[in-house]
Amino acid sequence: MAKIPVNPGISDSKMIYAGEYLEMTSEYFPDLAAPRAEYCPALADLKTKHTGKLAAATALRPIGIRVKFQELVVQGWIGRLAVALQGVDGGRRGATFEAVMPEGKTPEVKPQGEAQLTAVDLLLNRATTRGLNL
Repeated sequence: MAKIPVNPGISDSKMIYAGEYLEMTSEYFPDLAAPRAEYCPALADLKTKHTGKLAAATALRPIGIRVKFQELVVQGWIGRLAVALQGVDGGRRGATFEAVMPEGKTPEVKPQGEAQLTAVDLLLNRATTRGLNL
C-alpha cells in the first residue's frame, strides 16, 4: 500500500482535501488507475486516523476547559490573598506579604497546570507557617 508523505507543515485536513481532489480527478485519466489503486487505501487510512484524532481532541476539550477555569479561579484567589496580606500590613509589600510572597504574586500566578499546583502548595505552606488561617 502506498504511504501518504508526512509533512508537518500541512494539516491532516488539507492532506485529506488534496487527496480527495486527486482521487476524484484521477477517475478521468485511465493511465492513473494503478497509482490511484495504491493511493485510495492510504487516503482512507489517513481519514480514519484523522477522525480518531478529532474524536480524542473533542473528548479532551471539556477537561481542558475545566482545568483552565480552575486555573483562573486559583489565580483570582492568589490575587485576593495578596490584597488581604497587604491590608494586614497596612500597605504594599509589608512584612507579612514578604513572608508569604517573597517574590511578589507573579511567581505564584504565572505557572500553569501542575506547576501552579506546586506553587500554590508552597504558598499555602508559607502562609500556614506564619500562622495565617486560610
